[in-house]
Amino acid sequence: MTDKLDLDGMRAKLDDGWSEMGDYRQLVEGQGAGCKVDDLFDAIDLRDAVILDLTTAHREMEAEVRARFTAPIVCMCGSTRFKQAWISENARLTGEGNIVLAVGLWGHHERVFPDDETKAMLDNLHKRKIDLCDWVWVLDVDGYIGDSTRSEIEYAEQIGRPVRYLSREFSDYVEPVDPLEREVRAVNRAIESAEFDIADDHDPYSSGMRRVVELVREAMGWPREDR
Repeated sequence: MTDKLDLDGMRAKLDDGWSEMGDYRQLVEGQGAGCKVDDLFDAIDLRDAVILDLTTAHREMEAEVRARFTAPIVCMCGSTRFKQAWISENARLTGEGNIVLAVGLWGHHERVFPDDETKAMLDNLHKRKIDLCDWVWVLDVDGYIGDSTRSEIEYAEQIGRPVRYLSREFSDYVEPVDPLEREVRAVNRAIESAEFDIADDHDPYSSGMRRVVELVREAMGWPREDR
């Protein structure tokens, strides 16, 4: 295995192939109806040679890229509304020895949606990740599959990537609760359950405030404070 991919050499092979394909088109189009049989056969031979060169160059490029990875590559697909599923499944698959390709933005979960141009770019980028992977893992929490995910599944099947589904292999799967959300809810419950000493509410260390602090620490799993 080489330390560096010969991308320049690969690109040169592809460029040469496309250049020869242009020669083929000029030969056929230039001759038109007056094209001789021998010239037509020459053009067909050139076309077939170019296709073979392009196919060979592509396979060599793919083989060299894949030779650099010694672990299976899985691309996760699914709605970004299931952020905790993405995080937990990424951790599980990584722990099982996979190279995991995932999203980097959480539009649906964070309610931050890209414009149409950015959305199209992100959809195309994720399909390029599918190009790199050995198999696809669909995070269809509760069986949900959106339009973008469905398009990614169709693409994966078209290029021969095996597609597996979370809902089929873990039928009782429940998405983990967001840790931050869980902590915020615990704090809110602690505050709501505390009894304030109205007479001393200006004192940060009144009995009511101390009770809030104790409950919050307990809810967050923090050590008790000795005073």
